[in-house]
Amino acid sequence: MPTLKDLEREIKFLSALKEVSSIYHEIANFQMRKIRKEVLSTREFLEGVSEVYHHVKLAFYKENREKGKKKMDFLEKNKKSVALFLSANERFYGPLIFHIWQKLLKELKEYDDLAVAGKIGKQLVQIQQTKKKFFYFELQDEKPKREEIQSLFNFIRRYKKIVIFYGKFQSIAFQEPQKTDITKELLSEKKFPSREKYLYYILEPSPEAILEFFEKEILEALFYQVISEHQLAKFASRMIAMYQTKENAQKNIGLLEKKARNLKKMAENKKQLQALAIFKIKRI
Repeated sequence: MPTLKDLEREIKFLSALKEVSSIYHEIANFQMRKIRKEVLSTREFLEGVSEVYHHVKLAFYKENREKGKKKMDFLEKNKKSVALFLSANERFYGPLIFHIWQKLLKELKEYDDLAVAGKIGKQLVQIQQTKKKFFYFELQDEKPKREEIQSLFNFIRRYKKIVIFYGKFQSIAFQEPQKTDITKELLSEKKFPSREKYLYYILEPSPEAILEFFEKEILEALFYQVISEHQLAKFASRMIAMYQTKENAQKNIGLLEKKARNLKKMAENKKQLQALAIFKIKRI
């Protein structure tokens, strides 16, 4: 049975945990709101640029198909596929990072290479002891440096197929592990506009040069968008995790304080009984 000192020590620890989780909760809430605005504005811009790109690519595709040409790739790539695992460097993001890893693990064999961003992801891969070779990249949690993102993008852009596993924000209370093939988003003919929306373009200096520029820029924009989506999901997940930690700490503090009061009451009753016993002995 815990002593009164044990309970007081536990209450002190939980009070500190409650205070820390409250601070983390407020910071995560601020960062989530800031990033959410950026994600939504970038998403709208990217959709507009993508629409123009696919109009131009459709025109080029139709023209070259009539000439018997089939080449549609304008960037130099290898024939391999890569899975990119976006994780985190710190904990306190709830189960989100682990769930992303579990989603990737189910289909890891389908990819030639594995790239990992974040120390937690590196630890998960090493614990799993997978035989697949992986490439590790630093990526800060709070505000990733542009050179970090650029280094990671320069590595994955050379692959024919790029699939990113990350956290996606659905609502403040719900974030889910997600995967997206950004090369499929870029090259899929399903993205092409319908015949009714088909437009003719005059392209200078050449269709190939314009489409090469578009393809690189849109691929990079899609990648940055996924990074931002992952950041948003992480902070929302941390906010929920810290809120739950704070509530649990408060609940446990209440239970421990009740136990402490009962112990004090028992100690007082014991003293009173001892005093009464002494009084009776003296009377005898």
